[in-house]
Amino acid sequence: MVSEAAPLPAAQLERTTLAIELLRNRFRVLESRLAFLDEGVSGLASLVVDWEARLTDLSSRCSALQSDLASLCSQVSLFHSRQQAFEQSFSRRVEQEIVEALSALHRRIDILCYQRADLWAQFCHLDRMASDSPEHFSFVDLEPIEEPVPVVVKRFREMLPLAAAASRESGLASAPSASAQESPASLRSWSVVAPASNDVARELSFADLRPEASHSVPLPGPLDVIARLPEGSRSSFERPVLRDASGALPRPVLSAPKEPSSTSSSSPLPRPSFAPAASYAIRSFAVAGGKSTFAAAASAPALPEPSFRTSSGALEKEWLQARDLPVASQDGGGIHSKPDWRLRDHVAAASDSPFFSDKEVLSFRGIANRWFWAQGCRDDINWDKPSGQPYCLHALHSLSQVVKDADKHLFLALLEGVPTGYDGDIPKSNVFTQHDSPPSDGDLLLCFGNWTGAEADPTLLCELLQKEVDAGWLETIPLHEAQARWGSRLAVGRLNIVIAPGKKPRLVVIVDSSVCGTNSCCQVFESYALPGLQHVRFSFPFRMHNGALAGFSLDIEAAHKTVRVRERDRGLLGVQHPLPDGTLRYLFYRVCPFGAVFSAHWFQRVSAFLIRMLHPFLYVRHSLFMYSDDLLGITEQSVLEITFALVLAVCVCFGYPISWKKLQMGPRILWIGWSFDFGAGGVEVPSDKTSKLLAGLRDVLRQDRVDKRELHRVIGLIQWILQLFPLLKPWMNTLYCDLHSPLGTNYSMDPGDFPSIADFLDDTLTFTSRPSGTAIPLGSKLLSVRHVDMKRKSDLAQVPFTSKRLWLRVADPASSRRRLSPASKQFLLYWKHWAEDPPLLRPLQVPLASPVEAAADAMASSNKFAIGGYEAQGAA
Repeated sequence: MVSEAAPLPAAQLERTTLAIELLRNRFRVLESRLAFLDEGVSGLASLVVDWEARLTDLSSRCSALQSDLASLCSQVSLFHSRQQAFEQSFSRRVEQEIVEALSALHRRIDILCYQRADLWAQFCHLDRMASDSPEHFSFVDLEPIEEPVPVVVKRFREMLPLAAAASRESGLASAPSASAQESPASLRSWSVVAPASNDVARELSFADLRPEASHSVPLPGPLDVIARLPEGSRSSFERPVLRDASGALPRPVLSAPKEPSSTSSSSPLPRPSFAPAASYAIRSFAVAGGKSTFAAAASAPALPEPSFRTSSGALEKEWLQARDLPVASQDGGGIHSKPDWRLRDHVAAASDSPFFSDKEVLSFRGIANRWFWAQGCRDDINWDKPSGQPYCLHALHSLSQVVKDADKHLFLALLEGVPTGYDGDIPKSNVFTQHDSPPSDGDLLLCFGNWTGAEADPTLLCELLQKEVDAGWLETIPLHEAQARWGSRLAVGRLNIVIAPGKKPRLVVIVDSSVCGTNSCCQVFESYALPGLQHVRFSFPFRMHNGALAGFSLDIEAAHKTVRVRERDRGLLGVQHPLPDGTLRYLFYRVCPFGAVFSAHWFQRVSAFLIRMLHPFLYVRHSLFMYSDDLLGITEQSVLEITFALVLAVCVCFGYPISWKKLQMGPRILWIGWSFDFGAGGVEVPSDKTSKLLAGLRDVLRQDRVDKRELHRVIGLIQWILQLFPLLKPWMNTLYCDLHSPLGTNYSMDPGDFPSIADFLDDTLTFTSRPSGTAIPLGSKLLSVRHVDMKRKSDLAQVPFTSKRLWLRVADPASSRRRLSPASKQFLLYWKHWAEDPPLLRPLQVPLASPVEAAADAMASSNKFAIGGYEAQGAA
């Protein structure tokens, strides 16, 4: 018999059902908590992995730093040891060279002394001959001398027998024999080195002299004589008037030290003492027809002599500098006739004061008035400067009308205040390239706070803002008054302070108009091109000119802030300044600030007009380039000063503000970062640029992982230098590839959500949305999943299934870490070696195009390859 179960009561069934539901809810809560804990554990694991990677990187950096320090210490020790060895060897070499020089000098002195003694013996022999037969000789007494003077005789022709006599108290000359007087060979010349003087030429007459074999005395052998003249002596073929230390004129005589009376030729002669004279001149004897002429010859030019000096074990050779070229002291203009070097001195002094006085500026404007009158302009020219601008806008507008310039709306807009383009009403210049500027849908914003550079130094920010307020560029307006004044046309940007490297501690305040929407809302329908290095090279050298060239450069002071903005657009140019008490001060620009898109446009139109006016004004051959507010001019060196003076005169006449301390003039000019040498026809990278590049390269090459900003800075500097080396640009692709390849980061994902990951990716494997339960940033790219590389979406199916959490490697473009490839390291090492070498001038002249056309190509397929090309010679 089967028993049936009794049915449960309804209340009990309801309680049981409710309990089951509660259990299910608790199970769901526990399941969600477990999932949350699992996600937290996975996130913690990713953090642990990230920290482990950072610790590994830090330890590698420490190891590299320790190795660098050890290498540096070893190099310092090696340097000190080499320095000590060098100092010891160098000091020994200095002592040895000094001893050798002194020994050679003593030997030379001894030789000269013995030669002088030999000469004196010959004179004594001639004296004895004269005393034995005085009837055969006649003399002319020379001026006696008390102190001994070195005398050297140099033969110019072959030695012939000569008999002469001279007294020991007076110098004697000699004459040829009667038989020799009729012979052409009897005309002979001697050179005697004796103290120089201003005495007139003397003539020595001789009687009949009959040479005898026993009386033939050979003259001394030929000697190399170097005449030493004092500094300041004049050119050759002029006799200098030489004086000794006491101011007396030295006496030109031939003499030797006195000796005791002796008739014997074999009597010993005392060794003569060497007393060198302070200055010498070359004199000559001319013997012909029984008459001997003693005349002053041309003074030999002074020769530079080495001077040895020891300093800290160093030997220096200092050669005497050549004398300056002679300068004419008379030009026929009188004592007040002299050149005007004021411009050259003003540029060299880098003075802040204006070069032209107010009186000279008025004179320039008077000349301009006469020119306007000659062009048919009968109205008086208004030279007044409108408030808030430095230019003589009325006079510039008159000039624009007279010359019929294409930009006819420029100065009318400047007089009224220029539009910003917010209403799309900037008048066309007719000199720039047209382009479309679609209106922006962005809104104007009131930003709060400033950039880090401004907030880091509040005192400096306050000082700079006050300077601009004092200059009239900024106006303090409360926010409620600005809203009532300009309504919805109101925007407040952020301030930043930028310190230019390598310059004086001068700061520039930059207003960022992009974040507040001003730049995006302003429409500029024209674009312009600026000159660069290649444009300067294309203009060098001048056509049909082979002479020397030079350059000049000037800078427009505070260029952008010389253009006033019209009243209804000034609300777009607001900035804020937090005061120490916590309140905000709002300021609005009256002029075009640096950073606004329309500021550069308006000033480029102002500077372009100046260039267009200077070209016809400078009649001589020239080149002009204007890069924003930096002007470069090239002209012939012979007219450099007058050309530059004319350019400055035009600028001051019409009110262009010039930064006087930045004027440059001469063969070497520094312009837009390049160092030009127009005298040598070359250009080079300045040393500060190479030092900056070298410092950046050392920071980047120190480790594999580099900061994105440092790499970007080095790439930008190399890209700028490549204007000189355009053929190296293809090797930049490896650097750009590394720059745009951020390092991967691991993110975990639940395996149950992985099948739907394709919905969050586009075709390039970039995340367009964030998967649930992950922290993957938007815009990042998927690299790999479980060590399986991802190239396309179909690669997701190759990931093996697992019940554990999946690890995705993702590259975030916003990451600041980058890794250098071996090719990039090799390329950067090349630039490091280049920066360490001394700078070399590159030619300014662009090489002529080759008439040869050539091309080549290659292919390969399977086990076949082919290569080919052609070369075509251009038409002659």
